[in-house]
Amino acid sequence: GRFRRAAQLFRQAAGLKLPAEAFKVHALHPLRYYIHSSHGGALNLRLAVFSDTHGFPDYLIPAVRRVRPDILVHLGDGIRDTAALEHEFPELPLHIVSGNCDFASRAPDTDIFFAGAVKVFAAHGHRYGVKSTLDPLLNSAHFAGAQLVLYGHTHIARIGYPGGMTVVNPGSAGAREPSTFAVIDISDAGGIAARILPTTL
Repeated sequence: GRFRRAAQLFRQAAGLKLPAEAFKVHALHPLRYYIHSSHGGALNLRLAVFSDTHGFPDYLIPAVRRVRPDILVHLGDGIRDTAALEHEFPELPLHIVSGNCDFASRAPDTDIFFAGAVKVFAAHGHRYGVKSTLDPLLNSAHFAGAQLVLYGHTHIARIGYPGGMTVVNPGSAGAREPSTFAVIDISDAGGIAARILPTTL
């Protein structure tokens, strides 16, 4: 389609030999492409992952300024709150998935994208029943070939490593305590290091 053709032309103009999958179409701005990979030299990417802000965006901008990420992710239930991020950090790629409280949202339920060499599977989690079990989510991520799995919905921050995947729930970055988010560093070799941090110091 025209979006894939646009990505091909952009790669050629930039002099990069990258797969089309390395270019992510923004969920809300389909003509905006972002490169999630680099050709040559060391590559270290940092993701700041938020979820479940529920109409309380106040902690987002200070948290982003503190950790200085390369990619932003919001895992739903409060995706309108990401307008503040888009305004303050227009240069950063922003991945958004829709949650069960994001009524009439145009964002997808699931987003699969590349962060460097790492394939990321992101979902709010409500359609996978994550409050009861992670099995459907992990199966979908596994068959998608993901190395990093991001989900929210439970408001419980956790990091695990089932089936060789790194699975991260950043918790809720909203007004309720504890308010948390995830910082994930990806090395040029595809190593993944995830941490849960408070949104405020």
